[in-house]
Amino acid sequence: MVRTQIDLTREERDGLNAVGRATDRTQSTIIHEAGDRYLELTGGDRRATVLDRAAGTWKNWRGLPDLGVLRCSWDRG
Repeated sequence: MVRTQIDLTREERDGLNAVGRATDRTQSTIIHEAGDRYLELTGGDRRATVLDRAAGTWKNWRGLPDLGVLRCSWDRG
């Protein structure tokens, strides 16, 4: 666990305290759960998100070499 300091508005702090009292959870627990939920909703798996965004980036680029020609040059014999 990594300790992090955040600034909350009074409304946020009061809201978290109210939820904490109603659910018998600490402010910290509520913030952890909210962070986890946010990451789930926004694609917390950064690697997969980056790969999805990069998919097809080169498909219309005309400067790529002919892979068939390249492969032939690698063949022995």
